[in-house]
Amino acid sequence: MNKTGDGIAPSAIPWQVSITNHWKPHFCSGVILDHKTVLSSAGCFKKLKSLKGIRVMAGDVNYKVGQNIGVRKLRFLSHNEDLVILKLVSSLHINENVLPACLPTFERNKQCYFSGWGENESLKWANIEVGDKCSQKEDILCTTNANQGLFGPKDGGGPLICTEGNNPVLIGIATSVSSQMTFSTVESHITWILQNMVRILCFSNMHI
Repeated sequence: MNKTGDGIAPSAIPWQVSITNHWKPHFCSGVILDHKTVLSSAGCFKKLKSLKGIRVMAGDVNYKVGQNIGVRKLRFLSHNEDLVILKLVSSLHINENVLPACLPTFERNKQCYFSGWGENESLKWANIEVGDKCSQKEDILCTTNANQGLFGPKDGGGPLICTEGNNPVLIGIATSVSSQMTFSTVESHITWILQNMVRILCFSNMHI
């Protein structure tokens, strides 16, 4: 993916998924952690009564295309925290268009991105300036949404990615996408995330 410019993504963003159900073609985003594990915002699922019809789409700019896999289990971080793990019914096929994001281990780079579908079927991405902590909670980051024409509420659960070398490193998960964007930080919950992964799949030579 070219590192310059904002707008319509020219190709699939490999770690990005769309979460759908049988009455909503796209209601939230998520990010691939491994071939059977996706991380998203708990706010997308708090009113959900059943996993029937819930599916994850990966590997395409159009959320109606690509790999399409059901969800068998949700694992919430806790009642008051806005992160959830989705365990998939079967494995994603890992290829150049479907890859996991890396987990944070190093000092954060300034080059960061957010991506999502907004209100239509075209996947979009934009450069994001990572803000400071914006609440009394230590695990919340915020930034002004300078790209309101691109993103909206359906992009909750989407990934804040910062680059470290050639690695796409997952820094946060969007919990609110409006005039201000808020993110739950991944590093604050890294132990819980690792406990719910099948295995770590981080491709250090992947070029963004």
